Amino acid sequence: MPAIVDIPSGQVVTNDVHQITLDFGQEWVEFHRPGAPDLFPEERRDEIMDIQDANYRAVNNAVYEAGFSTDAGSYAEAYHRLFDRLDWLEERLTTKRYLVGDTITGGRPFGDGTPPPAA
Repeated sequence: MPAIVDIPSGQVVTNDVHQITLDFGQEWVEFHRPGAPDLFPEERRDEIMDIQDANYRAVNNAVYEAGFSTDAGSYAEAYHRLFDRLDWLEERLTTKRYLVGDTITGGRPFGDGTPPPAA
């Protein structure tokens, strides 16, 4: 898992992947190397956030909910939500190299368990 670390102290500042991606894509642009990809392009931000939110709810949460379900109905609901989303991801990635757009962005099939920030 990526993290931002304070070198002098060795302390982890954050491992919030969503916030790191936003910071790299918005706050630290002046430090990008020439030709670096725009991880959070303005014209794709809504789509990236929508996909991240749906993936978090239907993949990350569904795995957790299925694992801790106490009845068959809860398990089945989480199971179906998870596999419906995996089918959606497979279909989308069958025809596209990247989840969002035609280059790498902050859009990922799976998150780290941290909910996406509010848009």
